[in-house]
Amino acid sequence: MTVYDLSGRLVRTLVAGEVLASGSHTVVWNGLDSAGHPVSSGVYFYGVQTSSFHDRKRMVLVR
Repeated sequence: MTVYDLSGRLVRTLVAGEVLASGSHTVVWNGLDSAGHPVSSGVYFYGVQTSSFHDRKRMVLVR
């Protein structure tokens, strides 16, 4: 699972290479970028990709 800003730049990778069982999962993003710096409030996109599924959704970070 990855987080992107409005420009399409990668902000942070939250889950990578992990194999999770089918079903519902919760991933929490603490609003920090890959370097550990807080990002500003605004619209971000998160992406989920598996071998058979790819989706992107919009989210709003409010501080």
